[in-house]
Amino acid sequence: MFEIVSQQISSKITFLLILNGFLIIIGMMMEIFSAIVSVPLILPIAQQFGIDPVHLGIIFLTNLELVTSCPDGAEPVLVESAI
Repeated sequence: MFEIVSQQISSKITFLLILNGFLIIIGMMMEIFSAIVSVPLILPIAQQFGIDPVHLGIIFLTNLELVTSCPDGAEPVLVESAI
């Protein structure tokens, strides 16, 4: 899969920017726990680009939490405020 991605994306920074956009779009459609299922698909590609798994986890959680806190995610905000 890395070969397919590396043909289109040559820079680590470009990969991270596209990953951020992908996570924001996925986060709008799924809740955070369902979206984390995509980590095993992206982790090997990120490691080939030289991205540390801990850094990748921080990027995943930050982007998904950002989308959860936006007005489109009103249900999770109400659930979080009730806790």
